[in-house]
Amino acid sequence: MGLKINEKRVEKEIRKTFPKAIIINYKKFEKGLAHQTFKVKIKKPNKYLVTRIYKFKNRKTVDANAKAVIFLNKKGFPTPKIYSDIIFRNQGILIMEYLKGEQAEEILPNSPEKIKIKILKNAGELLRKLHMMPIPKFWKHFKHEVKNNEEWIKWTRQRIKKYSKFSKENLDDEYYKFLKGEFEKLSRILSKNIELVPMHWDFHLGNILANKKGDILG
Repeated sequence: MGLKINEKRVEKEIRKTFPKAIIINYKKFEKGLAHQTFKVKIKKPNKYLVTRIYKFKNRKTVDANAKAVIFLNKKGFPTPKIYSDIIFRNQGILIMEYLKGEQAEEILPNSPEKIKIKILKNAGELLRKLHMMPIPKFWKHFKHEVKNNEEWIKWTRQRIKKYSKFSKENLDDEYYKFLKGEFEKLSRILSKNIELVPMHWDFHLGNILANKKGDILG
């Protein structure tokens, strides 16, 4: 059974930032999120917020993610402001800004070519900006944590071997030959001095908010 939103408690947390706020309604986001997340409508002021409800055992991961979001927001990335994050009765309540926009993967198929190019270009520029920054100490991926260059190279070589075997066994010869060539290029790069950079482990159009003008909003 999933966690339930405690409306009175959430309202209390929201009032730490917006003292006169009253919850009008809330709706759960149905896809693309690891934790139960709600779009919350309030008045005084009239606006939408996002409330994430998570289990206490996931505190470490949620905390690291919140630190990353705050860090990127300060660096000018389109990430939401984090208003509060507390533990209440063995569950966490995270309150953050609601960012408008639609998933880029929903907008892209029916957009004119120039808008498609703009979305992809803007997404690429954000990724490049991310890769140009030094890594903060808290920037970790708890499923595949690597502590230094040596561990990352070892981890990547293992993945190359795994994906090469899968490609050979499951894909047609032409596609396998293409991937084999790309994997060989990556293997040669691994033999050189590599500078680690911050990395988004799940960077794709489903995790990007955009508008129909091609602007990246989140």
